[in-house]
Amino acid sequence: MKPALRLFLAAILAAPCAAADTPPSVWERAADPAAAETFTRHASVRAFIDAGRSSLPPFARESVFEHARVMLESAGARFSRDVRLRFDLGEVYEALELHDDAISVLEPALAQAPDHAESARAFLTLAYAHAKRDEPTLERDAYVKHLARLYDDRSRAVALLNLAEAEMHLGRLKEAVAGYKDAFDLANGIPNSGSASETASLAAWGLAVAQDRSGDTFSSERTTELALRLDPGMKLISHGENVFFVPEYERLYYLGLGALTIAKRADAETRTEAWRDAELAWKAYILRGQPKDPCLSFAKSHAALATREREKAERAQRSRALQKDLK
Repeated sequence: MKPALRLFLAAILAAPCAAADTPPSVWERAADPAAAETFTRHASVRAFIDAGRSSLPPFARESVFEHARVMLESAGARFSRDVRLRFDLGEVYEALELHDDAISVLEPALAQAPDHAESARAFLTLAYAHAKRDEPTLERDAYVKHLARLYDDRSRAVALLNLAEAEMHLGRLKEAVAGYKDAFDLANGIPNSGSASETASLAAWGLAVAQDRSGDTFSSERTTELALRLDPGMKLISHGENVFFVPEYERLYYLGLGALTIAKRADAETRTEAWRDAELAWKAYILRGQPKDPCLSFAKSHAALATREREKAERAQRSRALQKDLK
């Protein structure tokens, strides 16, 4: 099963495409009298989309996107000659979690205009829609096309991270490991960028999981230590605003690895509790996992280790208490 981390969805999807948002020229208006009206509608919708991507409460965000949906559908955007309106509609559908509708709009629009100035954003939206539908092969294909149209390092780092997630879902662990390393190196090389540092943190977490599932326990533990330094308290991986998992319980695999590493380095006073936390995380993963999940064998091994170490820590704790009472 796949941990499908998605970072900074709003920042990427809302990034402007200056060349594509240029108003139609005199010659373009002459060739298509409706071009000016279409552009005005596109610009208005983009304003709503950008507002929806801002830090609004969920109910307000949904209301904004619903308004944009009505604007586009009432204008017949699904069949518009201007693919920008179709790209906009697909993005609005995806923001409203209407994944099937997003795909049905974006796939023909991108087939018609794969090299449009706004196609990079549309391919990203399509990748997210396939990710939410748990379609990793189609998701991966969309990411490859998205990456081919990117030049900004921050955007490329996020896309490389998500492509690595798709590779891991497909069982292509060698490719996933390489992808996570590329994403980490690229993000880590961007100075003074909070979003890039979070991308690097998530790439480290993903790399730790891919290494663990590849059987490289030593490397995974070292990478988990790095991830814990970049993400103290596992706050980002626990409830990062723009991070989601498909299926949701995959989050427990990351938390389990983090808890294992913390427990191995815990002092005598906190060791029992730390191993109990690790044990509970892995048992929760096992409880929610699918019977054919190939990762269950790793989870069961980690859970067994945590149980043994928790029991050993409890015995040591009782022994210390007894010795203290005898003094």
